[in-house]
Amino acid sequence: MNPIDDFLTTLTSPRTAERYRAALEEFTAWYRQTNGTEPDWKLLTPVEVKDYIAYLQTVRRLSPASVNLRLAAIRSLLKYLGRSLRVKGPNQVLPPVRALTPRELGRLLAAAEGSPRDNAVLNLLARAGLRVSEVTALQLADVELNGRSGWLTIRHQFSNLLDMDRQIWDTDVSGAYRSDCCHLYGQEVMSKMDSSYQRSAAASLLFVG
Repeated sequence: MNPIDDFLTTLTSPRTAERYRAALEEFTAWYRQTNGTEPDWKLLTPVEVKDYIAYLQTVRRLSPASVNLRLAAIRSLLKYLGRSLRVKGPNQVLPPVRALTPRELGRLLAAAEGSPRDNAVLNLLARAGLRVSEVTALQLADVELNGRSGWLTIRHQFSNLLDMDRQIWDTDVSGAYRSDCCHLYGQEVMSKMDSSYQRSAAASLLFVG
Protein backbone atom coordinates (compact mmCIF):
# COMPACT_ATOMS: atom_id res chain seq x y z
CA MET A 1 0.00 0.00 0.00
CA ASN A 2 1.16 3.54 -0.70
CA PRO A 3 1.16 6.32 1.92
CA ILE A 4 -2.14 7.72 0.70
CA ASP A 5 -3.94 4.39 1.06
CA ASP A 6 -2.41 3.82 4.48
CA PHE A 7 -3.48 7.29 5.60
CA LEU A 8 -7.03 7.01 4.29
CA THR A 9 -7.64 3.79 6.22
CA THR A 10 -7.19 5.77 9.45
CA LEU A 11 -10.10 8.11 8.68
CA THR A 12 -13.41 7.27 10.32
CA SER A 13 -15.63 9.22 7.94
CA PRO A 14 -16.13 7.61 4.50
CA ARG A 15 -17.08 10.99 3.04
CA THR A 16 -13.91 12.63 4.33
CA ALA A 17 -11.83 9.73 3.05
CA GLU A 18 -13.44 10.04 -0.39
CA ARG A 19 -12.85 13.79 -0.58
CA TYR A 20 -9.29 13.55 0.70
CA ARG A 21 -8.48 10.79 -1.80
CA ALA A 22 -9.71 12.93 -4.68
CA ALA A 23 -7.74 15.93 -3.38
CA LEU A 24 -4.52 13.96 -2.95
CA GLU A 25 -4.86 12.35 -6.37
CA GLU A 26 -5.36 15.81 -7.88
CA PHE A 27 -2.19 17.05 -6.19
CA THR A 28 -0.26 13.98 -7.34
CA ALA A 29 -1.37 14.56 -10.95
CA TRP A 30 -0.38 18.25 -10.77
CA TYR A 31 2.98 17.43 -9.19
CA ARG A 32 3.72 14.78 -11.81
CA GLN A 33 2.85 17.14 -14.67
CA THR A 34 4.80 20.04 -13.16
CA ASN A 35 7.95 18.21 -12.00
CA GLY A 36 7.96 15.08 -14.16
CA THR A 37 8.07 12.75 -11.15
CA GLU A 38 5.91 11.41 -8.35
CA PRO A 39 5.78 13.45 -5.14
CA ASP A 40 7.88 12.23 -2.26
CA TRP A 41 5.59 13.01 0.66
CA LYS A 42 8.39 12.78 3.19
CA LEU A 43 10.40 15.40 1.31
CA LEU A 44 7.58 17.67 0.14
CA THR A 45 8.42 21.34 0.79
CA PRO A 46 6.16 24.27 1.73
CA VAL A 47 7.28 26.06 -1.44
CA GLU A 48 5.89 23.24 -3.59
CA VAL A 49 2.60 23.34 -1.73
CA LYS A 50 2.41 27.12 -2.10
CA ASP A 51 3.00 26.73 -5.85
CA TYR A 52 0.10 24.28 -5.94
CA ILE A 53 -2.15 26.71 -4.06
CA ALA A 54 -1.24 29.46 -6.52
CA TYR A 55 -2.12 27.12 -9.39
CA LEU A 56 -5.51 26.34 -7.84
CA GLN A 57 -6.27 30.02 -7.36
CA THR A 58 -4.95 31.52 -10.60
CA VAL A 59 -5.36 28.74 -13.16
CA ARG A 60 -8.30 26.74 -11.89
CA ARG A 61 -9.83 29.71 -10.06
CA LEU A 62 -11.15 27.60 -7.20
CA SER A 63 -12.89 29.16 -4.25
CA PRO A 64 -11.03 29.57 -0.94
CA ALA A 65 -13.12 26.73 0.55
CA SER A 66 -12.11 24.36 -2.26
CA VAL A 67 -8.44 25.33 -1.95
CA ASN A 68 -8.48 24.87 1.81
CA LEU A 69 -10.05 21.43 1.46
CA ARG A 70 -7.16 20.31 -0.73
CA LEU A 71 -4.66 21.90 1.64
CA ALA A 72 -6.28 20.12 4.59
CA ALA A 73 -5.89 16.78 2.82
CA ILE A 74 -2.18 17.40 2.18
CA ARG A 75 -1.62 18.68 5.70
CA SER A 76 -3.40 15.67 7.24
CA LEU A 77 -1.40 13.21 5.17
CA LEU A 78 1.89 14.82 6.18
CA LYS A 79 0.82 14.82 9.82
CA TYR A 80 0.11 11.09 9.52
CA LEU A 81 3.66 10.71 8.21
CA GLY A 82 5.04 12.60 11.21
CA ARG A 83 5.55 15.92 9.48
CA SER A 84 4.05 19.37 9.92
CA LEU A 85 3.14 21.74 7.12
CA ARG A 86 3.07 25.44 7.91
CA VAL A 87 1.34 26.77 4.85
CA LYS A 88 -1.59 29.12 5.26
CA GLY A 89 -4.57 28.79 2.98
CA PRO A 90 -6.61 31.65 1.53
CA ASN A 91 -9.07 33.44 3.78
CA GLN A 92 -12.70 32.54 3.30
CA VAL A 93 -14.96 35.57 2.97
CA LEU A 94 -18.43 34.77 4.24
CA PRO A 95 -21.34 36.54 2.56
CA PRO A 96 -23.10 39.11 4.75
CA VAL A 97 -26.10 37.86 6.68
CA ARG A 98 -29.35 39.34 5.39
CA ALA A 99 -31.67 40.55 8.09
CA LEU A 100 -35.35 39.67 7.95
CA THR A 101 -37.67 42.37 6.70
CA PRO A 102 -40.42 43.51 9.10
CA ARG A 103 -42.92 41.54 7.06
CA GLU A 104 -40.80 38.37 7.17
CA LEU A 105 -40.31 38.74 10.92
CA GLY A 106 -44.03 39.26 11.42
CA ARG A 107 -44.85 36.12 9.45
CA LEU A 108 -42.27 34.15 11.43
CA LEU A 109 -43.72 35.28 14.75
CA ALA A 110 -47.24 34.58 13.52
CA ALA A 111 -46.23 31.02 12.63
CA ALA A 112 -45.07 30.50 16.22
CA GLU A 113 -48.24 31.82 17.88
CA GLY A 114 -49.41 28.30 18.67
CA SER A 115 -46.26 27.58 20.69
CA PRO A 116 -45.56 29.89 23.65
CA ARG A 117 -42.07 28.41 23.94
CA ASP A 118 -41.17 29.09 20.30
CA ASN A 119 -42.75 32.53 20.48
CA ALA A 120 -40.62 33.42 23.50
CA VAL A 121 -37.45 32.15 21.83
CA LEU A 122 -38.11 34.15 18.67
CA ASN A 123 -38.85 37.31 20.66
CA LEU A 124 -35.57 36.96 22.52
CA LEU A 125 -33.67 36.50 19.27
CA ALA A 126 -35.41 39.14 17.19
CA ARG A 127 -36.37 41.85 19.68
CA ALA A 128 -33.77 41.50 22.42
CA GLY A 129 -30.90 40.70 20.05
CA LEU A 130 -29.70 37.60 21.88
CA ARG A 131 -27.50 35.02 20.22
CA VAL A 132 -28.75 31.48 19.83
CA SER A 133 -26.14 30.25 22.32
CA GLU A 134 -27.30 32.86 24.83
CA VAL A 135 -30.94 31.84 24.54
CA THR A 136 -30.23 28.13 24.94
CA ALA A 137 -28.03 28.82 27.98
CA LEU A 138 -30.64 30.87 29.86
CA GLN A 139 -31.61 29.54 33.27
CA LEU A 140 -34.62 30.27 35.44
CA ALA A 141 -32.48 32.26 37.86
CA ASP A 142 -31.49 34.61 35.02
CA VAL A 143 -35.05 35.97 34.78
CA GLU A 144 -36.55 38.73 36.92
CA LEU A 145 -40.22 39.68 36.40
CA ASN A 146 -42.07 42.62 37.89
CA GLY A 147 -45.61 43.08 36.67
CA ARG A 148 -45.46 43.62 32.93
CA SER A 149 -41.75 44.48 32.89
CA GLY A 150 -38.63 42.52 33.63
CA TRP A 151 -35.09 41.79 32.65
CA LEU A 152 -32.77 38.98 31.69
CA THR A 153 -29.21 38.48 32.87
CA ILE A 154 -27.03 37.20 30.06
CA ARG A 155 -24.05 35.40 31.52
CA HIS A 156 -20.76 34.60 29.83
CA GLN A 157 -18.06 32.17 30.89
CA PHE A 158 -15.31 33.95 29.04
CA SER A 159 -12.82 36.51 30.33
CA ASN A 160 -13.13 38.71 27.24
CA LEU A 161 -14.08 42.17 28.48
CA LEU A 162 -16.23 42.64 25.39
CA ASP A 163 -18.29 39.60 26.40
CA MET A 164 -19.13 40.36 30.01
CA ASP A 165 -22.41 39.57 31.75
CA ARG A 166 -25.13 42.04 30.87
CA GLN A 167 -28.79 42.71 31.59
CA ILE A 168 -31.48 43.20 28.96
CA TRP A 169 -34.73 45.06 29.66
CA ASP A 170 -37.69 44.49 27.40
CA THR A 171 -41.38 44.44 28.31
CA ASP A 172 -42.35 42.61 25.11
CA VAL A 173 -39.80 39.90 25.77
CA SER A 174 -40.88 39.75 29.40
CA GLY A 175 -44.47 39.08 28.35
CA ALA A 176 -43.37 36.42 25.90
CA TYR A 177 -41.26 34.79 28.58
CA ARG A 178 -44.14 34.86 31.08
CA SER A 179 -46.46 33.06 28.66
CA ASP A 180 -43.75 30.48 28.03
CA CYS A 181 -43.17 29.84 31.73
CA CYS A 182 -46.87 29.43 32.26
CA HIS A 183 -46.89 26.93 29.44
CA LEU A 184 -43.96 24.97 30.85
CA TYR A 185 -44.50 25.14 34.58
CA GLY A 186 -48.10 26.26 35.12
CA GLN A 187 -49.76 29.34 36.50
CA GLU A 188 -49.38 28.20 40.10
CA VAL A 189 -45.58 27.90 39.86
CA MET A 190 -45.29 31.38 38.37
CA SER A 191 -47.52 32.96 41.01
CA LYS A 192 -45.47 31.39 43.82
CA MET A 193 -42.02 31.94 42.34
CA ASP A 194 -39.83 33.75 44.89
CA SER A 195 -36.12 34.16 45.57
CA SER A 196 -35.85 30.83 47.39
CA TYR A 197 -37.47 29.03 44.45
CA GLN A 198 -35.17 30.79 42.01
CA ARG A 199 -32.14 29.75 44.02
CA SER A 200 -33.28 26.13 44.00
CA ALA A 201 -33.84 26.31 40.23
CA ALA A 202 -30.54 28.04 39.49
CA ALA A 203 -29.26 25.06 37.53
CA SER A 204 -32.50 24.61 35.53
CA LEU A 205 -32.54 25.65 31.90
CA LEU A 206 -35.24 28.10 30.95
CA PHE A 207 -36.11 26.52 27.61
CA VAL A 208 -36.49 22.76 27.78
CA GLY A 209 -36.63 20.51 24.74
